[in-house]
Amino acid sequence: MMLSGNLSDWSVGDLLQMLHITKKTASLHIDGTDRSGVVHFEEGAIVNADVSLGGPPGGQQRDEVVEAVYVLELLDEGVFEIKNEVPPRTIEPLAVAEALELAGQHLDAERHLDETGLLSARGLRLAQTIAEPIILSEQVWNAISVSIPAFTFPELEARLGRAGAVATIEQFRDLGILEAVLEDIEPARQDPAVAPIPDPSPLGVIGRSDFDAAADEDVDSQLAEAFADSWTPPTPEEVEMVDFV
Repeated sequence: MMLSGNLSDWSVGDLLQMLHITKKTASLHIDGTDRSGVVHFEEGAIVNADVSLGGPPGGQQRDEVVEAVYVLELLDEGVFEIKNEVPPRTIEPLAVAEALELAGQHLDAERHLDETGLLSARGLRLAQTIAEPIILSEQVWNAISVSIPAFTFPELEARLGRAGAVATIEQFRDLGILEAVLEDIEPARQDPAVAPIPDPSPLGVIGRSDFDAAADEDVDSQLAEAFADSWTPPTPEEVEMVDFV
């Protein structure tokens, strides 16, 4: 271990700059209050980065590494540790200044959205009305908006990563199709008027898949047993009414 400390004393940006200036080959491990991650350096350049929450795992691509740097830069509480270890290189060396510049673009977009109250809202949903048609008509758009449940920023982040979530919300906001939810979001409930789909099989629990691996005689015996429980023999009068060919 080379160095450890608290993020209240060292910002993530300062730590990245320090490892760049000293041209270290090491790994910066960060454990924050709600997420953790690691940034790997090779001679002062970033060659891999991963974050446990808010971004795609693994850092296999350049944009994933930038995403991890961006998410980790948001942390101002937690601890860090710099370890002497051979870093796993997954991208060509990325200069710290370039990584911070790209991450800064995500940070600026997030700060701007935070001022609108969209990121801190109890939920987000597509606007039910639009000022003018975009591609869809207002009638079609209203049908779509009521079909899509409200969602939260953390939920979107879990699916798209933090940068993707911020970019998506920003685009929706610019199109005028997003509004903040001020009340608590209730979980989706099934409509009690919708009846469960009945089993189409006349044999109930017996289906074709139950017999796929059975021998022909086993199939015959199982079918016979199933029909024996549910079949009622016809009366003599009913037999007389059958026209045998």
